[in-house]
Order: sequence, then structure tokens, then C-alpha cells
Amino acid sequence: MVVVNVSSPNTPGLRELQAGERLRGLLGAVVDAAKRVGKGRGDGGPKVLVKVSPDEDEDGQLRGIVQAVVESGVHIVVGNTTKRRDWVAGPARQGVLSEGETRVLMQEEGGYSGPEMFPRTLELVGRYRKMLDGMTRGGERRAIFASGGITTGGEALQALSQGADVAMVYTALVYGGPGTVTRMKGELKLGTQKSLRPFFSPYQSKLGFIDPTYPPNQRGSAPLIGLEERMVEKM
Repeated sequence: MVVVNVSSPNTPGLRELQAGERLRGLLGAVVDAAKRVGKGRGDGGPKVLVKVSPDEDEDGQLRGIVQAVVESGVHIVVGNTTKRRDWVAGPARQGVLSEGETRVLMQEEGGYSGPEMFPRTLELVGRYRKMLDGMTRGGERRAIFASGGITTGGEALQALSQGADVAMVYTALVYGGPGTVTRMKGELKLGTQKSLRPFFSPYQSKLGFIDPTYPPNQRGSAPLIGLEERMVEKM
């Protein structure tokens, strides 16, 4: 698998490669190279994915990306990291960050990822799925890898139900450790077997890894909130 990253928020000018014509040329060249590799080793070559920014919002921008994806025959990673701060200093941070920390956050530059990205990821997955399916009627389905803010099995389920084929986990794994995957599998099982999707709403106050009622300067020692505790609170 080869991932073409045109979404890095920390590389000046890189996101300009997402413009339709430039993206088509870039992806076409990578796909041709992958096919040559496949021919040399006797298989189809590595699959090619393109990782796009979550900061493009206009339908025309998304449509240009989708056309490039469909024409080149690649798959797409949606979400990733944002340069914007208005999405990450809203309700999800209330009670978690102090006023001073919020001000610092709003002034930061560079990429931002984590749980606050989830609503944006969910929205983009739905929009990209609709556009991709509309342009590939009767053709091969273009896979969507949802990446950005997925921290629970319920959120993974929501991403998949919006049209993603794969739910990717990054920040959750960093802060939750190897047990994160086991926890999310358990939550997925509960969500599919017992129809507990409402329980997995992404912005209920105690759905994160750390109890947001703890003062900001004590978050490092805050206890993790287990699935059983959240179920009791919800029920």
C-alpha cells in the first residue's frame, strides 16, 4: 500500500497539490509506478491511497478531489489533521481547558488532531461517499478510510455507517495504549449486538479518555473512565 499525502498542514504549499488537475497528474504518475512494480513482481502492485485535508469545504473543491480519485483509480483517506482552531475550541473543550489554555490553543499554528476532529470527519465521510458513489455508478467502489478523532467503538461504527470502509485510530491509541483496540472492539460488539448507538454519542461529557470534570492542571492524574461506568451513567 502506498499513501500519497497531500494534506500535511505543516508543509508549506503541499495542499496546493489537491487542486484537481495537479492531483490527477500526481496520482496518475504514482499509479503508473505502482503498476510497474506489480508487473515486475507478478502481481497487481501496491494499492494507492491519497490522504486529503479536512479543511476543504466547498463542494467544488471536494468534487475536484473526487474526480481525481475516480479517474486515477485510487482510494481516499478522509479527515487527518486540521489547521483550523474554531472546530477544536468549542463545546468539546468546555470544562476541560481553562480560559488561558483556550486562548493559547486558538493562537497556535500547524496541524491539530484528536477527538474534536470527529464531527468534521463524520461530515466529510458522508459527503465524499455520496460524491464518489455518484461518479462511480457501476464501477469499482472507491474505499474511504476515515481518519480523525475516532476514539470509541461507537464512533467507528458511526464512521462506517456514514460510508467509510475503514475506521483508523491514531490519537486514541497514543493516549489509550495497546488496550485501546480491545476496548473499541468490545464497544463495537455492544453497539452492533444491542443497538446502543445513542450511547456512543461523540460529545457526551464523559465519553473521553479522561474525566473532563477534573481541573485542567490535574488531568494527568485523572482516572480513566471505563465502559461499565459510562453504561451505568447512561442507563
